[in-house]
Amino acid sequence: MGKASSCVIQTQLRLPTFFSSKLGSEKPLKIAIDGRNLASATDGIGRFVHNAIKALAAQGADVAVYAPDAVSAGYDIPPGVSVRLAGFKGPLARTFWGQSVLPSLTRRDRVEVLWGLRIGCLSGSTAASHA
Repeated sequence: MGKASSCVIQTQLRLPTFFSSKLGSEKPLKIAIDGRNLASATDGIGRFVHNAIKALAAQGADVAVYAPDAVSAGYDIPPGVSVRLAGFKGPLARTFWGQSVLPSLTRRDRVEVLWGLRIGCLSGSTAASHA
């Protein structure tokens, strides 16, 4: 049998200049991360989000992870990154959390950037207006 090859994909996350210039100031950029994909350590999107958290924290940002429920123990959240869990379980509760609770929490905490991966569909009326 042939030798199996492995492929490692490395993601480099760099902040745009207008963000990175703020990172050198006295007050670091406050970034909220949508952590809903951190529930499973085997999820590819979760690994991507986790790498983004580590990269942003390493660049000096004030990073806060917001998640509807527990974050998998398989992710080592860097020191200094706060994690805010809301206790919303199940798909319907997670949807409500993402559409209503997360925006409210980030407004309350006065974050400057809300970063997340959103996967969804356009409604029929919205899709028709974009066609």
